[in-house]
Parts: sequence; C-alpha cells; structure tokens
Amino acid sequence: PPVKIEVTEHQAEIKTCPHCGHTNTASFPPDVTASVQYGNRIKAMAVYQNNYQFVPLGRIGDFFEDVFGHRPSEAIILRANATGAENIKPANDVIKEGGVKQSPPKNLLDRLKGHKREVLAFMYDFDVPFDNNQAERDVRMMKLVRRISQRLFVACKLRGEDQFSADLTFRAKPGAVQNRPVFQPDNSVHGWI
Repeated sequence: PPVKIEVTEHQAEIKTCPHCGHTNTASFPPDVTASVQYGNRIKAMAVYQNNYQFVPLGRIGDFFEDVFGHRPSEAIILRANATGAENIKPANDVIKEGGVKQSPPKNLLDRLKGHKREVLAFMYDFDVPFDNNQAERDVRMMKLVRRISQRLFVACKLRGEDQFSADLTFRAKPGAVQNRPVFQPDNSVHGWI
C-alpha cells in the first residue's frame, strides 16, 4: 500500500459567556505551534537522512516528494536539525565530560579493578563483542566528516550559519546512545535516531 502522511486537524472552540460576554478560546496541544506543520516522525526522518546518511537537503526533499507526496523546504529540515541538536546536547555533554584523561594502561587497570565481570563478559556471553570496534567506527566517522567538511565549516562560519555544528552534534553521537529520542515523542509520533 502507498505510504501517506497522516494529517491531524486540531480545532479550538471559542465560547462566549452569555452573562458577561467574555470570550474564551481553547488552547492547542503544546507541540502545535503553527497552523500547518510536520510532526516529529517526519522531522526525525529528515534529520536521520541528513546527518547520519549524509543525504543532501535537495535529495531529502525529492525523497519526501516521491514517497509521501509532500516536499518539506530546506529551511524546515535545517530547523529540525537545529532542534534535534539542542535536544541531544545534554547527552553529548555528559559523554564528553567522561573524566580526567589518564594513560591507557591506567584506564585499563581501573576498569579491570572495578568491573572485572563486565570486562570479561565476552568470555561468558558470546553475543558480547571482544573488541570495541563499534566505538572506534563511531569516532572515525566523526573525524572523517570533520576532514571532508572543513571547507563547508569555514564557509558556514563566514556566512554566520551554525548548521555545521548541528551536523557534527549528530555524527559525534556514539553507538551507545543510538536509540535515544531526539524529539519529544507524544502518544502517536516518535522521533528516534
């Protein structure tokens, strides 16, 4: 079956008191801020395509138009990137604070002392990988993005744009927090990366 965007209409009733003549207007849900807007699932999909799959903004628009029959503007995608970057910043800050830098042997010794069972978990549970190649791949991708995008970074800073830092915020996210919500989910719409 064809995939369609689900449209939800919100109506606010307006009532006038028959005694005093005061008019009361009902409020909309807190995440409804415009007369027409895309939901969190659509925004999360655009952010995922742009920041994780490196799909250019124009091609993301083509994809949405081909699949859903709607084409979000580049501004909507960039705004979704910025919002997602703001929402994931606290988690990234906690990860970066990690601790005081020590030598690799000292880190290993500390880890072995306090977490012997967890460190040797690969010996008991064959689903646990022996190495940390996934973490290394996560960091490698971020460094690759920085190298490739250095000219874009300079150009964006000269124009006063902050899109580059939003892109790196998503790419810097390690695999351990891959399934954290980027947009606050409501009852029917979820945004995950």
